[in-house]
Amino acid sequence: MQGSAFYNVIINISLLVTLATLLVSTPFFQKILLHPGTLRIREQVALGAVFGVFCVMSNLVGIQVEGALLNARVIGALAAGLLGGPISGILAAVIGVCHRYFIDPHGLTTFACCLSTMIQGVGGAVIWKIYYQKNRRYSGAFLFTVTAVFETVHMILTLFLSGPVGQMVDIVRIIAVPMISLNAAGMVILFRVITSVYKMQDRNIAQKLFLTFRIADRALPYLRKIEKEPENFQKIVDILMEENGDCIGAAVLNLNQYYGKSSMFRRITWNEEHPPVIVKSVLEQDRVLSWEYAGYKDPFEPLFRRNVVLGAPLKINEKPIACLVMVVRKRDFSSEADSSFVEGLATLCSTQMGLAQLEEQKKLLRKAELQALQSQINPHFLFNALNTISCFCREKPERARELLLALSTYFRNSLKNTDYMVTLREEIQHVGAYLELEKARFEERLQVEYNIAKEAEGVLVPNLILQPLVENAVKHGAMKQPQGIVRIEAEYKKDRVIVRVRDNGNGIPKEVSEGLKSHQKVSEGIGLWNVNERLHSIYPESEGVQIDTGAWGSEVSMEIPVA
Repeated sequence: MQGSAFYNVIINISLLVTLATLLVSTPFFQKILLHPGTLRIREQVALGAVFGVFCVMSNLVGIQVEGALLNARVIGALAAGLLGGPISGILAAVIGVCHRYFIDPHGLTTFACCLSTMIQGVGGAVIWKIYYQKNRRYSGAFLFTVTAVFETVHMILTLFLSGPVGQMVDIVRIIAVPMISLNAAGMVILFRVITSVYKMQDRNIAQKLFLTFRIADRALPYLRKIEKEPENFQKIVDILMEENGDCIGAAVLNLNQYYGKSSMFRRITWNEEHPPVIVKSVLEQDRVLSWEYAGYKDPFEPLFRRNVVLGAPLKINEKPIACLVMVVRKRDFSSEADSSFVEGLATLCSTQMGLAQLEEQKKLLRKAELQALQSQINPHFLFNALNTISCFCREKPERARELLLALSTYFRNSLKNTDYMVTLREEIQHVGAYLELEKARFEERLQVEYNIAKEAEGVLVPNLILQPLVENAVKHGAMKQPQGIVRIEAEYKKDRVIVRVRDNGNGIPKEVSEGLKSHQKVSEGIGLWNVNERLHSIYPESEGVQIDTGAWGSEVSMEIPVA
């Protein structure tokens, strides 16, 4: 008899596991498992009804053992409470109790079975409330123990609330071991099947993550120009539609207009007073949302027929500027995976747009710095240059003419060139005009030498980056000696150009060198400080201005990466 009992319980459990395997593949069941603490009432009712059917099936396939019904009903009632909470657990238990009563209203163990089923449904709900709702997963040992305890309670109620104790002892002796042990093991197996959805979800998320990066990689060239060319949003929508097979529609929009859209959105329009509610909610709440339905007056209402609509904010400087909308069929929708995909893609796009804007701001800042530098032409230099030229006008008019040309070249380069990057050749020409005027002023006291590698002449360098170094070498270095020497060198390497300015002065004060390292301004080295800060701004990896100084003079060098 006990062998038949074991066989019957195994059949019960097998049927339940088969049904659970089918349910796990449905989006509805997956949502319940992945978000246990956020179930709506209708979802809890549906879950309770499903497990109520479990209880009914167990009653139908159970066998009578001397007036007792041998079955696996505990799995249905208890599992409903463990997974769905009070509504699910109590509903499944009520369904199981009603069916158990009607198939054998005057049975020997009917009252005990009905009472224990209600206890199991309510007990599962209590455990859910304090445990599973907080996103904790049940362990196998925990499930086995809980089921065994509730089934033991069932046996105790059967023993004392059914018939004569002697008769009940004989019945319990036959059914207790198979029902307690196999139902406990069956609960563990059932949950192993049910929670396989977590592995499926992890796999889906991994696939979506890879897809996110692939789409972002393809969209990167368009995102960099998005602020000046908003029509690039259409290309991003096209890429999303090409790459994501689950996506049947996509759009980028705000409350007023589309920036890009797939064919599904072509007939959908709205006025400013009644924008799509999901778009408005995403932009106001600044978070990812997924909706399965909308009001009949909503412009997006046609999209919700057999579909789920997801929305995520696209942001620049943490401010939502548009909404990325994606439409997925309900049968293909995976709540966690698709929401993570849309959120990840929107975040990557927002980051790239922010970086592009930051780069544009840096360019504007560099131009502003250049304009400020151009406006700071030393009036003393202009006065000295004009005074020197006037001295040559009578005695050496040709020399005066050469110096006037040099002065005009110097000012033309200083005032008219608004590009923040020029070739090294142009920068040397500008410095050459300055040095020509200084040589005329100091005559034989100033000697200038050049050693510029031919390969380096075409390399782009920041405009006016060399002028302050040369001016510093002349004023504070070479001209401190009876015979001053300034040497300008440019050495080309495969990935950079090294520019050096040497003089034979008395050296650069230590506080100037230390000020450059600590990014602190020093009154005697303003020109060097400006160059150092510009290098760090334009080339974040740059070491800035390097100084080598001593009694022999000084050498100031900088490295310019080759673009």
